Amino acid sequence: MSGVANLVVEAGSQIIGVFSSKISADQIYKHIYPSLVFIINTKGRKSREAKGLLSVLESLVPAGAKRRNFSRRYIQNVDGWKELPTDPQRIPFGFWH
Repeated sequence: MSGVANLVVEAGSQIIGVFSSKISADQIYKHIYPSLVFIINTKGRKSREAKGLLSVLESLVPAGAKRRNFSRRYIQNVDGWKELPTDPQRIPFGFWH
């Protein structure tokens, strides 16, 4: 393949990777969210389990500004988890994929 063709193929796979990681992150979020709410309501926000689930959610967000925004709004803020929607599609732009 020529250099241009390689670049096109590489860019295409990166784009597919972004979409598949968003779909994967959305699916994981939808499974974790109910558990997070249950754990925080039964064991508290400071429990090891709650911190672990919040950490998993934070790791689903792409690195960079989106992750910092998500962390500040939903993780670092003690009551931020209460603002998390049940559907990740409702998380504002700049905070999720």
